[in-house]
Amino acid sequence: MNITEINYTDFDSKYFIYAFILTIGLRLVFSMLRALEASYKKRDVEDLQGNEFIKRTWISRTWIIFIGLSKKDPNPDFWYNTILGTFELLAFPILMKTNSWEAIGAWIGFKAIAQWSTWTKDRLVFNRFLIANVIVLTVSFLILKDHIIK
Repeated sequence: MNITEINYTDFDSKYFIYAFILTIGLRLVFSMLRALEASYKKRDVEDLQGNEFIKRTWISRTWIIFIGLSKKDPNPDFWYNTILGTFELLAFPILMKTNSWEAIGAWIGFKAIAQWSTWTKDRLVFNRFLIANVIVLTVSFLILKDHIIK
């Protein structure tokens, strides 16, 4: 089956609802991870003395990161990664159903190449990227299995 042969009435309406709920849940999990990492990253003593973000509690840092738009976050993401993740959760099950595995692999490869220089400096970011992709692929398969009629 290819993508043009999909009958979109085959999709369970819960598919979209679950994708958005999972997006918020995953954002919370990865905000928690980033907040935890913030206190462990190597920094100069001067940087630590002036960095109010690091001095905050883990829960406070998690909330600031989750919001994504705060000037209190030294690296706000403006929800860009979350928006991309939502599109992946919506698209990957369709691509899986149509056996378009190459498209999924190409997309993940494209994302990996774009971040290569960052990962040579910060392995925690790379590990979060891998974890996020494994979760999105697993959840996409579960959505496919349970909410897209075969």
